[in-house]
Amino acid sequence: MINAFPDLSIGPHRRGYDLKMRGHNGKDIRIDVKTTRHKEGYLIAKKWRKTYDCDMYVLVSGTMPRYEIQGWVWSVELINSSNLSDHGYGEHFHMERSQLRVWKYGNNIVNNKKMQDVFDGDISA
Repeated sequence: MINAFPDLSIGPHRRGYDLKMRGHNGKDIRIDVKTTRHKEGYLIAKKWRKTYDCDMYVLVSGTMPRYEIQGWVWSVELINSSNLSDHGYGEHFHMERSQLRVWKYGNNIVNNKKMQDVFDGDISA
């Protein structure tokens, strides 16, 4: 079970992430969740974002009440000049869904040891 609590604050998020997940080693992983209604959507971050704003980006698609995690990347993987693009709305960091890591949890096999280390702890907003 994931111990998750929603952030019920009103207004823009200025701290750069939506929730924290504590790993078994006690280190907080700061996660910025990006949402889209399109299942084949892209992970997008504004050009002014820095790698230290959060540790991980997660792409979620769907509409209330059903959402699906499409994938994730470390901040340093997304916030990279090779991912800058302009699709008519100005430059931004952009990754296609096929470029994202698979998000698995529970008894399922996690796609790498580093991600397993992250999931061994609690999540808090």
